[in-house]
Amino acid sequence: MSVLRGDREIVEAAQYVSLRDLPEGGIEIVVDANRERFWAMPVVVIVAGVVLIIAGRQFGGARGPGLATAPFKLGMLGWMNVGIGLLLALIRLQTGPARNVVLQARPGRLTAERSIAGDRVVSNYVRDEARALFVDSNQLWVSAAKGEMPLIAFGERDVNRAIAGLIGALLWEPAELAEGPVSIAGTTRWVVMPREIEQPPGVSGG
Repeated sequence: MSVLRGDREIVEAAQYVSLRDLPEGGIEIVVDANRERFWAMPVVVIVAGVVLIIAGRQFGGARGPGLATAPFKLGMLGWMNVGIGLLLALIRLQTGPARNVVLQARPGRLTAERSIAGDRVVSNYVRDEARALFVDSNQLWVSAAKGEMPLIAFGERDVNRAIAGLIGALLWEPAELAEGPVSIAGTTRWVVMPREIEQPPGVSGG
């Protein structure tokens, strides 16, 4: 693992992230959940399904090798897409609109406000409780005494790695931080943690 480098420029360059310094010391990071795309996936899947259904009907009179079953296959695939799209829409209705993530990092503590399973959750972490921050795929998580919890469940991997560096530097101040790939529960993830902590719970050197 290597010593953590400065990541403020990466975060400030991300258009969907806002970063400001707090008057009492520390920083606040707001990650835009992009509400405009909230219905995009269900709509795209449903429209694709309708197009396939129409295409299947157009092939109704087609003749030739493999074309006899084309209308049925296209129609079945189309109705499957429509069903999946409606299911996604139902899930969206149950979980509610996407909400922004708000992280406030001050020397020795971190406050995270975000949505988990549709509920708005506010968590507070102090220096001695938080063991590590890690990025799994493109999601930012915190490993603490009370378990692993997601902080940011969307966004770009490199930006979330940079956010981990910024909030980690304040959370564990004045400890020297390190970052690098390690194995957690058999999966390689990018971890930020104080050098004074040899291994977070569930983490083995990778």
